Amino acid sequence: MTPMIPFLKKNKDGKKPPKSTVPRTAQESIPFQRMFEDGTCRVRPGYYTRTIQYQDINYQLAQQEDKTAI
Repeated sequence: MTPMIPFLKKNKDGKKPPKSTVPRTAQESIPFQRMFEDGTCRVRPGYYTRTIQYQDINYQLAQQEDKTAI
């Protein structure tokens, strides 16, 4: 019979798996090594990520010069 809650299962050795720590703050829940001034974030050695923000533009309400730029 299998247990109903999978995280309570024991290993093959009969030992419970080690408990993981629960982050207490939002900063602790986002793992990264370094944040650069240009917004690039080093997550682990050799792996970087960047977030880009876009603005929502209503084309119908935009000025003519903005429409031309779009």
